Amino acid sequence: MKKYLLSLLASSCLVLSVSAQTAVKTDRNKVIDRKVERTDATPKEWTGLKPDGVRADISLTDISSSINIFSVLVAQQHCLIYNPELDALMFTNRGNTGVIATGNELVSSVSTDDGVSFTSEISLPDASILRRYPSGIIYNPSGNTDLANAFRLMVGPRTESNNWSKTYLGSNTFGNLYADEKMVNNTTGHDLIVRHGLSVDADGIAHICGMAYSTNSQSYVTFGQGIVMRGVFNATTNQFEWSEQTLAPEVNHASDQTWDLAASDINVAFSPDGQIGYVTFVGADARSGDDLCAYQPIVYKSTDRGLTWEIMDYLNLKNHPALVEYLPGLKRDFSIVKPSVSETDLVVDADGNAHIFMLCKGASSDHPDSLGYVYTADMGTVFELFNAGQGNDWLIQYIDTLQTDYVKAEESGYGVGDDAVGWDHRLQAGLSEDGKVVFATWTDSDKEFFGVETNLYPDLFGWARDTEHNRYTEVVDFTGGSEVWGDNFFHFMSPVVKKTDDGFMIPITTTDIHTNNDPDLPVFHRFVQGISFADADFIIDGASEYTPVSFNINVFPNPANDELNVTLSGLGQQDVVAHLYDLTGARVATMEKGNAGSSTTHFSFNVSSLHQGIYFLRIDVEGQSVVRKVVVD
Repeated sequence: MKKYLLSLLASSCLVLSVSAQTAVKTDRNKVIDRKVERTDATPKEWTGLKPDGVRADISLTDISSSINIFSVLVAQQHCLIYNPELDALMFTNRGNTGVIATGNELVSSVSTDDGVSFTSEISLPDASILRRYPSGIIYNPSGNTDLANAFRLMVGPRTESNNWSKTYLGSNTFGNLYADEKMVNNTTGHDLIVRHGLSVDADGIAHICGMAYSTNSQSYVTFGQGIVMRGVFNATTNQFEWSEQTLAPEVNHASDQTWDLAASDINVAFSPDGQIGYVTFVGADARSGDDLCAYQPIVYKSTDRGLTWEIMDYLNLKNHPALVEYLPGLKRDFSIVKPSVSETDLVVDADGNAHIFMLCKGASSDHPDSLGYVYTADMGTVFELFNAGQGNDWLIQYIDTLQTDYVKAEESGYGVGDDAVGWDHRLQAGLSEDGKVVFATWTDSDKEFFGVETNLYPDLFGWARDTEHNRYTEVVDFTGGSEVWGDNFFHFMSPVVKKTDDGFMIPITTTDIHTNNDPDLPVFHRFVQGISFADADFIIDGASEYTPVSFNINVFPNPANDELNVTLSGLGQQDVVAHLYDLTGARVATMEKGNAGSSTTHFSFNVSSLHQGIYFLRIDVEGQSVVRKVVVD
């Protein structure tokens, strides 16, 4: 895929636009009988050439149907899940009256043949309960090999009188035993929608999160706090018992007292063994102090299976070397780059490290009254933000620069007026069964072929990185040139990916919105076969700024004010080059050490003449590199 590198830093006449980041995405729960004709843009004439890297061996399997698009609206719902122990796929959705169930009942569709066929049944009945935005996942008790004895867990918000009154938490076996549905009342005094990041580990500990929030008449947030629900499976009653936790990061407030917090962007994920977990928010972290930040991740961590949570250090992403090449700077000073994050998803690898996939644009302002302003020409860039050693040192890997922007509701052609629905790039994260390979998928439109500036004709794109060997793939357009070229709406990727003999099968579903062209009318869910990575696709060595190295490094003192010392051990007879960079990416010092014939090397930088602030120290040892953040007082 072509990489559209930004040249915005040299321009002084950029057009500003406001993203939807500060507003809560509309959550609709009423069905309105209306048909609207959709007028599609006219694609350019196809020359017969398919995009680079296309994998056109794509086919579709019908899964189920929902009463409207609001069954699968949110990317952080987990509607699709793969369970390796049972080698089974499950898709969870609201039903469709006249096809299966009703719009208030939930349907589970299961495949045991890699998505070739699905069997659907009603999993949460009772049409009087107004269930919305479901997530579903499989819990397989230890030692069980029979799908009928495994449990399906289904969670989401319930509405009453247009208020988000409760959270429903239902479970039963695939053999329809031990049916249980608990209703947890919303006691926050605010809207509460719990629907993000549903997971369950091998010991039956489940988590899902949501946000309690309020907004003003312009849909800006006036209150926001995270809610994490923790369920523990009781093997005696064969039911999950639930408790709630509240997380409330401090964010900057605008002069009208609205909060610079994205109420629709919260997520939770755990390591495969369930021990280490992270919760991510997107907001303007108040800990940025006088040097304000824009919308970016705020991270909490648990080391005790979600019993307690602690906020991690402030992420200072200003002029991060991995960002400055791709993002434009602030309008008041183009040399200052601060990301404005609009989409995220999260997985945690086998080593307990978080991998936050984020779609970034360059913030044009970092003032609390002006957040959400970005440049029209900046379509966004996908990065991987990850930590090493479960710590507060975060690294960034560039993945891809997007061709098109998100689709505004009023420009989508999918519904009209207040009932119109747009869509973003639906960035999703996944993990291999062993937790050693991370995956990202998203959608983007072929700008040259369709002649559009927004993501009106989405194709499925993907990228993966082997964290154990630090080797990653190229970005692949899976569906360009295939029979579903430009027709991949509201997709879900399973947060667990299937290992095959020679690679990985990526379970993905999309939703047909063209049949009715109205978000309030029924939609049809499809499994996309043929989405995969081969082991041979992992061809690029070394993620940006981070490569597992064979030597140990000690940097001290940090912060430093006169002298910064660096000691390397376990080297053998290897040459060493060290560079010190400031936040603009400018190299301020270099130190070289030749082959000293010793396993330990020591050198120091005189930093007394450097300005106070953050610097990055890069150590290169014969093809191996490591970066450390350094503070100069």
